[in-house]
Amino acid sequence: EKFLTVHDCISFTLLQEATDFTVDIVACGPIAEGSVVYGIAVMQPVQSWTVVRSHEDFYAFEGALSSTIAGLPSCPAQPSNTDQGALRTTVGELQTWLSTILSHPSAHESYAMRNFLILGANTLPTQYEGADWTQFAAVLPDSQASAIAPSAGQRSGNGNVADMEMEDM
Repeated sequence: EKFLTVHDCISFTLLQEATDFTVDIVACGPIAEGSVVYGIAVMQPVQSWTVVRSHEDFYAFEGALSSTIAGLPSCPAQPSNTDQGALRTTVGELQTWLSTILSHPSAHESYAMRNFLILGANTLPTQYEGADWTQFAAVLPDSQASAIAPSAGQRSGNGNVADMEMEDM
């Protein structure tokens, strides 16, 4: 069960009041049984954070939105394999889908969207500690860009997310 932290509450308030924010999938990694987990950077002029979501979380997000908003596109399928090409393709498809969803005014204002982008900010759930992370370039504030740009689209160090700072994902 997920609980709101003080950071979540502050982030929720900032995101609720913000119209100027970007969301980028900046990392992904295969986990047990063919599932994939994604690092999502949420950036605002005053604050940025990262959330970690599984592909199943994307499906749950889609379900929560589709129950209240008609006509949204379907969430892209999880990759059938976890080779680098399949992961890159899936990240691109998910990024496009997420951008489309976030441009919809009703989705932008929904609690489902805020929960998806805020709950568990800057924490790595223990079940994802073994993910073999691949980082992708994103439009990040200058303070974070240098940490990602050199390894954009490449595996991180030994593939252990513990070697990356959450705000650097």
